Amino acid sequence: MTSRGRRVLKIKRLALWAACALAGAAWSATAAAQSDAEEALDGLLGEEAEGQPAEGGEPGEESKTFLPSTSTFEGGSGLFRLSSAQTGKEMTFRLSLMGQIFSGEDVVRANDEASRFTGTLGISATPLPWLEPYLVLKASSASNTFSSPETVLAQGDANLGVKGVYGLAPGFDAGADLRLIFLTGPGTTSFDLGATGVRFALLGTFDGRQLPEPLPLRAHLNLGFFADNSDQLLPEDAEGRKLIPSRVDRFTQGVSAFSQILFGLGVEVPLEYVTPSLEYNLGVLTGEEPDPLCLNQPLGCPSKAGFSGNPQALTLGVKTMPLEGLVLNLALDLGLTGEDVQGVPATAPFNVIFGMTYAFDPRSREKIVIQEKIVEKDKIVNVKPPASIIVGKVLDADTDKPVAGAVVHYVDQGVSRQVTDAETGGFRSYELTPGVEVELEISAAEYKTRKVKQALVEGEVALEVKIKPEGKTGVVKVVARDDKGQPLKSGALLLTGPKTYTVQLDGNPIEQKVLAGQYTVAITSAGFLTAGRDLDVEPKQDHDVAIDLKVRPEEAIVSVGETRILMDGRLQFSKEEDALEDSARAKLDQVVSALLEHPEFTRVRVEGHWDDSGAADKRIEITQKRAKAVMDYLVSRGISPKRLEARGFGSEVQLVPNSSARNRAINQRIEFAIISTSNAREQ
Repeated sequence: MTSRGRRVLKIKRLALWAACALAGAAWSATAAAQSDAEEALDGLLGEEAEGQPAEGGEPGEESKTFLPSTSTFEGGSGLFRLSSAQTGKEMTFRLSLMGQIFSGEDVVRANDEASRFTGTLGISATPLPWLEPYLVLKASSASNTFSSPETVLAQGDANLGVKGVYGLAPGFDAGADLRLIFLTGPGTTSFDLGATGVRFALLGTFDGRQLPEPLPLRAHLNLGFFADNSDQLLPEDAEGRKLIPSRVDRFTQGVSAFSQILFGLGVEVPLEYVTPSLEYNLGVLTGEEPDPLCLNQPLGCPSKAGFSGNPQALTLGVKTMPLEGLVLNLALDLGLTGEDVQGVPATAPFNVIFGMTYAFDPRSREKIVIQEKIVEKDKIVNVKPPASIIVGKVLDADTDKPVAGAVVHYVDQGVSRQVTDAETGGFRSYELTPGVEVELEISAAEYKTRKVKQALVEGEVALEVKIKPEGKTGVVKVVARDDKGQPLKSGALLLTGPKTYTVQLDGNPIEQKVLAGQYTVAITSAGFLTAGRDLDVEPKQDHDVAIDLKVRPEEAIVSVGETRILMDGRLQFSKEEDALEDSARAKLDQVVSALLEHPEFTRVRVEGHWDDSGAADKRIEITQKRAKAVMDYLVSRGISPKRLEARGFGSEVQLVPNSSARNRAINQRIEFAIISTSNAREQ
């Protein structure tokens, strides 16, 4: 049994334990309620025997100790994932603020580190007893050590939906929920209407509290369909076809190639001030399985994976009400998906859900009466006291260039700090008291903090402050272009060396001041291979770097292991035996991308290997030439020769016996060994 299978088995056992615990809680609450009812009946009979009339509350009066209807994570009232076929009280509103977080290892592929956070802000209302419209705004961040870029942000996603319910009989309700899911995609702030998803579900709820003999138990059933169009967010190739992302990119971007038939079942035990719950959700994958997506892939499509490949999760949650109307939520999602499938984001082993919902009725507020009263006052003339204003500028002590973003702190003046102008390095102080001396503290990234004193006089006072860099620095000027030679408007520049610098791309040239030393300059952008070069930054020097990106191939043939950079297939050489063909250069571009994405690999050996044909010295010679040719190409693509070495092994290391032409071809190969790494460059 696989590790994932063992984990799923443990979760199923946990689900059985949780169901037993909920049943026990419901039984205990029922027994307590019956005991209270018997005591009340005894008291009532005693009062009637003495001629006293029995008193009671109004029919249907709701206790303030039980939780009101609360919002789900995706919108509308219900549990954490499932919608309820009930709504809140008429003319009530619900505001929700919720989050979902996950972090783990070996999630999408071996040795990866993945994390994901999603935050939601929602509002729902009950204008009529049977109607509940709702709106949810979402922002998310996902990262994986093997994705490009490593962190993907999506801001402005929205769910807009409406739910209608109908009471069938006491304790039994039915309803329907229709939801539109608007997506913005990573790096954008506008909706991509072509990627809009539609979710429709039929709802059923059993509420034991409404039975003649009340039972503190609610059960919910959801059956529906989710038309998932998130794949439309993917970039297109030159022919207008959607690119197929890697499993890692599909996880970080959250895009799926398939729709889902939805099934959900949940139970909850409404107790005083607290409600525990248990949910099971299943999405049966459906849709066409095109050949480009499913053929020659490491994973099978849904039809091959079977039931175990469908996304499914178990949710254990609890809600509590510390204050009237305010409900705090906490839940744990446990992934039950038994097998990853092609075209669907990997299911996280777990998710922690937390947040709060505030339910209120605006009609219950006390009416505020505003009365106007005219009061005559003596006219007061304010005379503005004299003031002193510092008009300053912060400059680099070495270059006399303005320092943007420097922080100006007025010591012991009780005013907020200021930041210098992005272009001029200038600042204009608050109105200060003239006739005294004020102390200013100037600080900026990469610079030494400096304190200066300035005497204040009435009016404007000019001040120029020069600050020294922390160490010797140089300037890296970068121009990034796409495969058509146009400025790259999205992505990130990463400079890794004595210190790490990250700059977001916006289509304009980048000028970044850095500490002197050896750097790896890398440009990452969705849909392109990582490109760049290794660079030695000299003190007080400007370094111009032009980087042209190539479109990322649909098939990734290069991956990174613990001790080697792995490459599928062979490199083709010309008849001269040591000249690379064009197909080999295209494969090596992916090796260049891996080296740029891993600047911590400070020494990599290019190894040439051969079969047992020919003389031993000839085998050594040809493998040395081939390894040197590959190394020279990597250097031409920007990799520093300080990070590389080439060695021909001849026929010393054989993968398979040289018993056939096919096996000889396998032994004639190029490999990449990671010789040394630097933790300092990783940081």
